[in-house]
Amino acid sequence: MTRPGDRLRALAAHVYDAETMERLIDPVVADLQAEYAEAARAGRVWHRRWVKLAGYIALARVTTRSMRVFLTLAFVMTLLLELPALTRYGTPFVLFSLLYLAPQALVVAVPIALTLAIAWASRSARQSHRAMIGTLVSGAICSALSFVLLAWWVPPANQAFRVKWGWEAGMTYRPSPGPPEMTIGELRQQMTWATTGHANWVHVNQGELVYTYYFRLAFGCASLSLAILMLALRRRVVKRRSMVLAAVPIFLGYDVLMYFGRDYALHSGVLQAAVGAWMPNVVTVLVAAAIGMRGPRRLVAE
Repeated sequence: MTRPGDRLRALAAHVYDAETMERLIDPVVADLQAEYAEAARAGRVWHRRWVKLAGYIALARVTTRSMRVFLTLAFVMTLLLELPALTRYGTPFVLFSLLYLAPQALVVAVPIALTLAIAWASRSARQSHRAMIGTLVSGAICSALSFVLLAWWVPPANQAFRVKWGWEAGMTYRPSPGPPEMTIGELRQQMTWATTGHANWVHVNQGELVYTYYFRLAFGCASLSLAILMLALRRRVVKRRSMVLAAVPIFLGYDVLMYFGRDYALHSGVLQAAVGAWMPNVVTVLVAAAIGMRGPRRLVAE
C-alpha cells in the first residue's frame, strides 16, 4: 500500500539533489506519514484527512522556497524601479504609473531577482547535475518571459503612458511612437524602410533603430547569461553571503557594459549596433567560462 507522500517524494527525487532531499523534503514526508499512520490507527478519519492535506501543503512550501524568494524579489524590485517615476509624476498618477510602467520595470527586475535567488539558494560548492539543469532552465524561462515583455508588452505600455501623460499635461496632439514604443515587428519593418529611405520616423537615427531592435533580443537573454555566471561562481564560492555580495558587482558590471555598448554603437562608431547590444551577454558568458575552467574550489560547506 502506498503511503501518503511516497509518490511526491519519488517525483521530488528526480528534481532535487540528495542534500536537499535529506535536509528539507524527507523530514516533512516522515512527519506526514507518522502522523497519518497514528490517526489511521486511532480511527480518526477527518483528522487523518487533515494531516494529509497539511502535509501536502508543507511539502509544497519546502519545494517552492526558491520560487517564492524569486517572486518576492521580483515584486519588490519592480516597485523600487517604479518609485522614481511615481515620485516624479506625483500622487494623482500613482495608479496610472504603476499600471503602465510595470512592464518595463519588470523586465529589469526579473534578471536581478533571478540572480539574487540563485545566490540565496547556494549553500555549497558541491552542486548536482539536476541543480545545474534547474538553474539553467530557470534562466531560460526568465529570458523567454523578458523577451515577450520587451517585444510586445513594453512598447504599447510606454506609448499609452506617453499619450495619457500628454493629455494630462494639456497636449492637443497624440505623440508619435519612437523606437522604445515600437514592437519588435515594427522595429524590423522600420529598419527595412530606413535602408530604402522610406522610414515613417525620419527624425530617428537608423543606428538607434537597429540598436533598439538588437537590444530587445540581447537583454531578453540577460537572465540566462547571468544564470550561467552564477553557476560558475557556485563552483568557486561556498557561503551564501559571498554569493549574494557577488551579485551586486555583477549587476553594476552588466549595467556598465550596457552603457558603453550603447554609447559605442550609437555615438563613437567603434562597435556596430548588434555588437554593442550583445556585448554585456557575451562578456558575462566569457567570464563564466573563465571561472568554470578553473574548476571547483575545495572548501568546507557552510
